[in-house]
Amino acid sequence: MVVVGVGVVVMAVVVVVVVVVVVVVVVVVLVVVVVVVLAVVVVVVLWWWWL
Repeated sequence: MVVVGVGVVVMAVVVVVVVVVVVVVVVVVLVVVVVVVLAVVVVVVLWWWWL
């Protein structure tokens, strides 16, 4: 019974860690995409402004 309990706890911890990692990766990707889009918009606006 103890072994089964430990197994369940380990599985739960692994699942939580995986979920956290996935969330962090998604957030980082979204932030990078937003920053890139903003940078492109700024460059385009400045380019048109100077024209």
